[in-house]
Amino acid sequence: MKNEIIDEVPVYQKIAIDIAKKIINGKYSLGEKLSGRSTLASEYRVSPETIRKSVYILKEFDILNISKGSGIEIRSIENAIRYMEQYGESQTIDSIKKDIHDWVKRQKKENEKLLNSITKLLEITDKFEAVNPFTPLAIRITPSMNFIGKTSAEVMFWNHTGATIFAIKHGDKTILSPGPQTVFQEGDILYFIGDEQSYDRVKNFFTSAIQS
Repeated sequence: MKNEIIDEVPVYQKIAIDIAKKIINGKYSLGEKLSGRSTLASEYRVSPETIRKSVYILKEFDILNISKGSGIEIRSIENAIRYMEQYGESQTIDSIKKDIHDWVKRQKKENEKLLNSITKLLEITDKFEAVNPFTPLAIRITPSMNFIGKTSAEVMFWNHTGATIFAIKHGDKTILSPGPQTVFQEGDILYFIGDEQSYDRVKNFFTSAIQS
């Protein structure tokens, strides 16, 4: 059965870690000889070249001793412990790097999603403004206004404001597209459309219409 070894690192590194663990756990004793490279390759189901790299790492840490006559021999349990401690620190750094990478990736995805949403919103807004270039407004005629009983034509509403009245609500009755001779009455609500400049002119017009 294939040995269970740690993921997310190169295979030869995994095997080196696994051998070091077995040395620390007492499966291999100090001075004991390991199986040959071919046997280890079969045990871990990898190529002999991969085993060569794994053994070389442990030799560099002075955990194993390799000689032509004696083969692969366990040299130091203490160095195996130091190697695993160093590996643990390395894994912590790699884990932090991975977390940062994942966070950046998520942020990039969220930013792209936000940008797409903003783009769609702008497109919808542009379409709406193209179809509806004017903003609907409304104002109620109060008793203090001096054009009660007068018509739109008499007060020259459009001339002063540039806005167009498209409806008048009188009580429960709504008059659509009222003509210029429609009489304004107290309590009426005037609905009109115009651009931003028209809105300012309408406000000024109604303010000037208030009796002092």
